[in-house]
Amino acid sequence: GTWRQARRLSKRFPPSVPRVHINDSLLCSFEDGEISPMRTQVEPDRVCSVTAFACLLREMNPQDTRVARRLLELLSLKSSAVLRGRDAKERKAIASKSRTRSAPPN
Repeated sequence: GTWRQARRLSKRFPPSVPRVHINDSLLCSFEDGEISPMRTQVEPDRVCSVTAFACLLREMNPQDTRVARRLLELLSLKSSAVLRGRDAKERKAIASKSRTRSAPPN
């Protein structure tokens, strides 16, 4: 979902339900190119759900980060595949446009 949907959902919980704030130092490690995001976030301190969950796992158990690390590896693989697919579609669209422009009129 979107950040707006998450905010609305959060408001539905009673105030007694604890909220979690992810340590900013964990987020910084992801900004150093560890993951190439599929989309940019509106605000710099926001990340996708999988990254947030991996941060939460790291923060809850800093001695054992294997699951968080694996989640980030899988996210990185997915991001790379999606971005490669986008690049291929863009190259195909550009090639199609240039063929259309260079075709002689009927």
